[in-house]
Amino acid sequence: MTTPLIPLEHFFDNPQRALAKVSPDRRWMSWLAPRDGRMNVWVRPFEAPDADAVPVTNDRDRGVLGYFWTRDSSAIVYSKDGGGDEIYHLLAADPAAPDAPPRDLTPYDGVKAGLIAQPRSTPNSMLVSLNLRDRSLSDAYRLTIATGEITQVAENPGNVQGWLADRGGEVRAAVAQTPTGDTELLVRDSEDDPFRVLAEFSNEDGGSPFAFSADGRLIYVSSARGSDLARLVAIDVATGAEHTIDEDAEVDLAGPVISDMTGELLAVTYVRDRLLVNCLDDEFAVHVERLAKLHSGDPSVLSRDREEEVWTVYFDDDRDPGATFEYEAATGNATLLFRPRPWLNAEHLAPMEPVR
Repeated sequence: MTTPLIPLEHFFDNPQRALAKVSPDRRWMSWLAPRDGRMNVWVRPFEAPDADAVPVTNDRDRGVLGYFWTRDSSAIVYSKDGGGDEIYHLLAADPAAPDAPPRDLTPYDGVKAGLIAQPRSTPNSMLVSLNLRDRSLSDAYRLTIATGEITQVAENPGNVQGWLADRGGEVRAAVAQTPTGDTELLVRDSEDDPFRVLAEFSNEDGGSPFAFSADGRLIYVSSARGSDLARLVAIDVATGAEHTIDEDAEVDLAGPVISDMTGELLAVTYVRDRLLVNCLDDEFAVHVERLAKLHSGDPSVLSRDREEEVWTVYFDDDRDPGATFEYEAATGNATLLFRPRPWLNAEHLAPMEPVR
């Protein structure tokens, strides 16, 4: 029996399903799928079958390429520009009212919006960047999801390239560029205080911050100072003292894994020929071991519910076009949700059974 050839268009066409996410309150499961030829967001109740899924966005232009759930699970938010002008607005769709048009959360003409953070401590609001005051500069704002009301919380003096919030929901750090093209990491003790320079990095030494520590006293940063390779360091917010947390002898740092629920550092990742995960937490190491047995590919955690009990995990593999699973952290049970195209579940690949 000859294995049928894969049609050429399948290598370039949109997936039939992608980017599965569980809502923070675990009421919904969502994913991207075509609607009249354009990718849009579909949802179903978490315990319901896929047959009950309905689209909650109706983008007829270029489709929805990415989205996220609000912390309170009241809306799905996605970014959309106007016909390719790259002036993106943040739109919110109600999963409980699929026929309702999306709300424009940032309805300002000529103003580009971006997400800074969705602090766990403030589920009814998010932090966004807007060039509302000056079209050449993006300031930081707190946006109330239900009303769209905004409050400026940080002003860009002209050199800030990005903002960072702590776990309390305050914008307390920023990345700035110097006149010579190097990087300054700025910090402040609260939103009422001015920013100060915490650390400086030459152009080739990184300086990109990932997150504040759980207690807000440290910032986790990618640094290659004194090394040919980027490593994960912690910088003390009060003193600027830097200490190395983890590094690899062969490749640059990919990034840390941090618990959304506790703020604790769980692992550090690198990409050699394959994804390398250095676990710093014993419980997380158990999950990594289970996922390695579930699929031969490199895992990416797409979402976790508020209690981090249910995950959606996508696997990237050179022998499999990708598979997305629902994973239960307490039991280790996992169920195949989908592959990116229906035919991949049939004659081209052996079926995958849920791990129990």
